[in-house]
Amino acid sequence: MSPPRTGLLSAWYVLAIGSVGAFHPYLAVILDRRGASGQALAWSLALFPIGLLLCGPVWGYWADRSPTPQRVLGTALTVAAVGAAATLVGGPWWAILPGMVLLACTRSPAIAVGDVLMVRLLGGGRTGESAYGGVRKWGSVAFIGIVFAVGSLMDRWLLAPLAVHAVILGALAVLTWRLPAPPPGVIEQTGPSTSVLSLLRSGPLMRVYAIGVLHIGANSLYDNLFAHHVTGLGLSGVVAGSAISLGVAAEVAVLASGGWLLQRVSPKTLLIVAVLAGIPRWYLTGTVTSPALLIAVQALHGLTFGCWWLGGIAFVLRTAPPALRSTAQAAFVASGFGLGNLIALAAASWALPNLGSARMFTALTAVSLLASVLLPWALSRRSSRSSDLA
Repeated sequence: MSPPRTGLLSAWYVLAIGSVGAFHPYLAVILDRRGASGQALAWSLALFPIGLLLCGPVWGYWADRSPTPQRVLGTALTVAAVGAAATLVGGPWWAILPGMVLLACTRSPAIAVGDVLMVRLLGGGRTGESAYGGVRKWGSVAFIGIVFAVGSLMDRWLLAPLAVHAVILGALAVLTWRLPAPPPGVIEQTGPSTSVLSLLRSGPLMRVYAIGVLHIGANSLYDNLFAHHVTGLGLSGVVAGSAISLGVAAEVAVLASGGWLLQRVSPKTLLIVAVLAGIPRWYLTGTVTSPALLIAVQALHGLTFGCWWLGGIAFVLRTAPPALRSTAQAAFVASGFGLGNLIALAAASWALPNLGSARMFTALTAVSLLASVLLPWALSRRSSRSSDLA
């Protein structure tokens, strides 16, 4: 693949993942400061997993059926940009809910579909998988800079995350319409099974989706409520931004090593490492109060998210029917960031007012312990006949 195309795909991730860094880590803080109660806060944040769960597979299936999936992606992100602009309103916390609904139904599902498109544009198969991490890492690099800069700006201007997010999403929508279509040779590599029911009959996929509900559900509370936890400890937004940035720096290191890792270890191993790393991460996040230690602990994000993402992308691409890869990837994201996030936020609506954020994070240790016990069984040869897990 020529350097200009690789640069275009890297730029897409800079904007796509950068938009997440400008918005999600600070949304809970904005809603809280504009008057949302703990329960209202949790249920407002639940709009995103609901939208991902309901709309993600729909966008994925549309992309699978279209010869120009980049246009499907462009449509979703154009609507998302409109939603981002609609959040730039004053007044009480609920005034931004219409914009949040549009975002929930378009932006996150579009990024999931974009992952499959990028692998196809990078050559498809093991070639695309190996090149994927090198392109995706630039999104994480952008996330580091943007989340830190927005955290600093928010100390002086509460609406800074919403404004930066709207600008980035507008640019992303424009860039998406410039993406090329996948090479015809990649599009034609489709299998005989094109029914969505074939995904439901896939034992390996369904078991990994189920573990994703636990693992990503725990991670989603970090994404949504870590900044809220830090400010509740009396620490500044700079501490939250620094901790999140360090975590994503570790994620960048893992993603940049993606091709090397996937040549030496299986997706199964990467997924197991990810869930095991959650055990110390959540316990320490809930018990540490020192700013330096709290920041340092978040380096484990490189394992809990980076390894899960690399392993999960490879697992889905190797296991799903070729003609349903976008649908399967959207379902992979929807199971964790959709259903898992929704369940986690429902629990948080009770835990925040009754336990506080520190005990809530400590309790996530038990969730990672459960996932660590279940995942090796779910991926064992005894529970699966798929050779793709090796």
